[in-house]
Amino acid sequence: MDTLKKYRTLFFVGLAMGFTSVAAAKNHALLIGVGDYPAQPLEGPKYDVAALKTVLMDKWNFAESEVQVLLDEEASKNRILSSIDALYARTEPGDNVFIYFSGHGTSAQDYEIRAPLPTTSGAFIPYDIAGVTSRQELVEKLVVGRDDLRPRFEQFDSNGRHLFVAIDACYSGNTVRGAFRKEPLPTRHLSLNQLVPRSFGADLDTSEETTWEDEGGDEVVYPYKNVFYLGASGEHEKAQDIPERMIEEYDTFDNNPHGAFTDTLLRFMSSPEAADVNKDGSVNYAELRQSLQSLMQRRGFNHTPQGLPAVKQDDDRLAQRSVFLFDNPAQPAQEEPAQQEPAPQSAEDTTTQQVAVAQPEPTPAPTEAPTQASSAAAPEPAVEKPAPQASGFKVYVDPALNIDESDLAGLSGVQFVSDRYDVGFMAGNAQTGASGGLHVVDRGGELVRSLSQVDAGAIEQQIVYERWLQKLLSETRDSARGMGIEAGFSDLARGSAAVAGELIGLDVRLPDGGYLMILNYTSDGTVNVIYPFTDAEAKRVASQSKISFTDLMQVTEPYGRDVVHFVVLNDPHETYQSLVGNAQFAYDSSMGTRLRELLAGSTMSKGVTDLTLLTARQP
Repeated sequence: MDTLKKYRTLFFVGLAMGFTSVAAAKNHALLIGVGDYPAQPLEGPKYDVAALKTVLMDKWNFAESEVQVLLDEEASKNRILSSIDALYARTEPGDNVFIYFSGHGTSAQDYEIRAPLPTTSGAFIPYDIAGVTSRQELVEKLVVGRDDLRPRFEQFDSNGRHLFVAIDACYSGNTVRGAFRKEPLPTRHLSLNQLVPRSFGADLDTSEETTWEDEGGDEVVYPYKNVFYLGASGEHEKAQDIPERMIEEYDTFDNNPHGAFTDTLLRFMSSPEAADVNKDGSVNYAELRQSLQSLMQRRGFNHTPQGLPAVKQDDDRLAQRSVFLFDNPAQPAQEEPAQQEPAPQSAEDTTTQQVAVAQPEPTPAPTEAPTQASSAAAPEPAVEKPAPQASGFKVYVDPALNIDESDLAGLSGVQFVSDRYDVGFMAGNAQTGASGGLHVVDRGGELVRSLSQVDAGAIEQQIVYERWLQKLLSETRDSARGMGIEAGFSDLARGSAAVAGELIGLDVRLPDGGYLMILNYTSDGTVNVIYPFTDAEAKRVASQSKISFTDLMQVTEPYGRDVVHFVVLNDPHETYQSLVGNAQFAYDSSMGTRLRELLAGSTMSKGVTDLTLLTARQP
């Protein structure tokens, strides 16, 4: 990606509005899973809904009568929509509703079938998609977000229900991610042309009339005030499924197959304190979205969860409300329950709905593990196992590079491995596809950068930088406390991937105000200062301000990885002020050392988040 442009369009919006809470709200859930498709079946959905049901009931006090499951043949289009209607009918204003989908998805971006769908909507593929014989019948079978779900969600929204929707499916058949992964994970994108006669997907008349009018463009105004949405992936990405054969590599929540998004969500539902980014004793939707994105990136999955409303849409501060799933933890059965001190709240906390997070009890293991054949019955999840402890920074060096470990003997604390590495070095030239050179990749098989020459010194320098960056991000997350920050790419459908020619913008919100710092870490060890760029920007930003950077960067060669680091400080530290006039510096320079000392320090209140951008040529 080329360096930051010198022209930048910024918009500031100051907001000040509060929330009201409803006492004695009841919790309801509808969990929908389809894995038994006639083509490209998925192993994860039946375990997804079973684990979610168990966590909701055992840890978050959902009554069994208020958790409905539709699995495989139960999850026809008509049954899904009628169940949503019935759910609305039995809820009341103030109630909390969780609706979850697990399975395959599609959209107008799926050029393999070119289904005539609205460009602003995705579609969930229900169980009864099999057997369609015409294009119109195919479309009529899909659960279309804009036409089938939105009117129903608007009914929940306008009549006082608080709705949280999570969808573990993907809507694009195209991906530019994970190109160098040794064994790709199965994806949650179904090629619909496998379900219809061979001629059905060929020679389609793209001018054929459809039942929808294409509104086109991004939907700037979010249509809801009480609906928060989480999706598994963004544009140019496919959501992934962890099959049984790959559980050892990915260490799933309960040793069962799961969608990668759902497996990560289950971890935070089991231990919500891990999502408490600002350590104030509560978790809001912005923190949950940020934590999901960060952990999935670190685990090496090739898609980035998306949350709506996006930062630029969220005029009602919906993302700052507490996640209602965590509002009412089940109390552990103990003879002498331990007393817990409530988390202290500042005066500013009263403007936002906040609920203290308690640590729930672990899920008990079932007496008998379900089999793959028993898809009609929801299986019970096994006991959660702790994540394995890392032992040093793990590096893979392709034997074809003819670089021996002894050539890198100057590195300490490095473990050379053949898989599950932090950084890998592969033979070949990632830019041209020709032999010679090498490419640097991360644990998810994503291209970090390409080097034209194979050189042990260059490999050593890259390892040192990757360790520095990993540690910097980790230390900054660990030391964050007392302040919030929300950030996202300006494109509403943007995941972590972008292709040549695309323009990239950023949107930032500072719930508590403060001194904003935005840094871009390139793959060659350069630190670019996006903000503050001028003396005028090195001032305190007001609480609830939103800042938009329009068309900040454009994707060009060389392709690879950029990390954008967002930090808000409570005080104008000297190092912060020094960023003005130091628009670009090396990570190992004196300025880089001062920056790390500031970000890793624990004496100052600060908020933090980061975004990874992976660029590639057009697919």
